[in-house]
Amino acid sequence: MIFKNYIFFNLFILSFSIIILLTVYYLEFFQGAVPCELCIYQRVPYFIVIFLAVTSLIIKKINYRKIILASYILVFTSSLVLSAYHFGIEKNLWNSFIGCEVDFENFSNTNDLKNYLLNKEYIPCSEVSFSFLGLSLAGYNIIVSSLLLLISLFSFKKI
Repeated sequence: MIFKNYIFFNLFILSFSIIILLTVYYLEFFQGAVPCELCIYQRVPYFIVIFLAVTSLIIKKINYRKIILASYILVFTSSLVLSAYHFGIEKNLWNSFIGCEVDFENFSNTNDLKNYLLNKEYIPCSEVSFSFLGLSLAGYNIIVSSLLLLISLFSFKKI
């Protein structure tokens, strides 16, 4: 295992995920970086990892270590794919296939639908609302997800 102590490894993953979420929420609420739909989706894996890490710290059975590590690998892989997809949209390498979803049954007439669409805040995924050193948050998420994925893979291999 890359970390000699499994509890330390889970505390590291837990702390790192909490720091990432605190950072993006700080940027959103205190710095005015408005997230797009994909930015919000990229937070979900970190919430899942927090749940897994806390669960792993509470349930200390050795049998579950491989399951938790395999779950980390799956979550960080999905986080990497999602952030790479978002980064590609920001760099105009491909178009987004995520669109506005509207439940037409909630609208009694076309004026209600028109008012909804005109007043809806739409943040395009191709616009970067925050960048640091020329790299967007999606770019940083690629780096972080890759590192956490590699650490999880090495840890899984050593257990």
